[in-house]
Amino acid sequence: MKLLITLICIGLNIIFAEEEAIQSVEIGTDGEIKTEEPKHPNGLEVIFENQSGKSVELYWDDSKEGVLQGELDHTNQITINTFLGHRFYYTPANSSGSKENLLYEITMMEHTGLVTLYNEKIMSERGAEFERKKGLWMKEYYDKTGRRWQNYYPREPVTHNYYQVNETGQVIEVSSSRTHFEVCQDGDLSDADIATLDTMEQEWLSDEKNTKISEKCEEDPEDESCKKVPPSYQSENDDMYFGRMNGTTYCRPKVDGNDNSNNMTFEIINICAHGPVAFRIFNFLSEAEMEHIKMVGSFIGMKRSTVSEEALETIDRTSQTVW
Repeated sequence: MKLLITLICIGLNIIFAEEEAIQSVEIGTDGEIKTEEPKHPNGLEVIFENQSGKSVELYWDDSKEGVLQGELDHTNQITINTFLGHRFYYTPANSSGSKENLLYEITMMEHTGLVTLYNEKIMSERGAEFERKKGLWMKEYYDKTGRRWQNYYPREPVTHNYYQVNETGQVIEVSSSRTHFEVCQDGDLSDADIATLDTMEQEWLSDEKNTKISEKCEEDPEDESCKKVPPSYQSENDDMYFGRMNGTTYCRPKVDGNDNSNNMTFEIINICAHGPVAFRIFNFLSEAEMEHIKMVGSFIGMKRSTVSEEALETIDRTSQTVW
């Protein structure tokens, strides 16, 4: 018995010794073991994004002509590894680094995690005092959490409104200044508005990287990796928010939130009062918005749900409640 126990202990010691000897390493193309470089104490990983509605260029400020970091279409972003004190700036497309039409510039600080360029109206409202308060707030957030703020600023605290109901079928009427998008009708937009969308679309189409089709996708356009959502272009005027996608132009009227007479009215019906409470909201989306969602789904390959290995369609499973 003692001999058996001794052998077991020796075996376990060998196993543990082997496990301790196992290491994960990465071998480079030169055959040498790669070692992870320690992060520089002043190093930063910063996201730069474009929400301006136009194509722009991002430059690192080298105190000379600027070093291009990337061309950003509307809604695009780029992540850059940089250092404290480095300066970056946005310019219109095809500016060659010139600061003559500078859109926005920023110096990297310890708490910098996200840099967003908005449209001219929003950026013009953000003066030096706004940037000072923003920097202080982000520093406090970083000192408190150890994370860099990567969202819109200023952002109001998240609130969850919950209606109190007593019985099933109870109807609650609410109003909102968040109106529906509808397909634009004649007279909704001026020639200048339409020209703005045309310019955005032409800028996108003129960039070869947006229109070039890979050999793989030319051979098999139905391949999952080849399915892309069409680009969208958005702008606004004094009366409307408007945008274009896949050849359709959508408009949404601007409404004064303080004037309830122009607000939209929604009916919220309680369909389960005995818990957990559930509601059904009517008129939440317009027909145009629902068709738009279905169109986007078709571009990314969404299809009707099926059952069994034979992929059979059935009235019991349609996924019609999913959007």
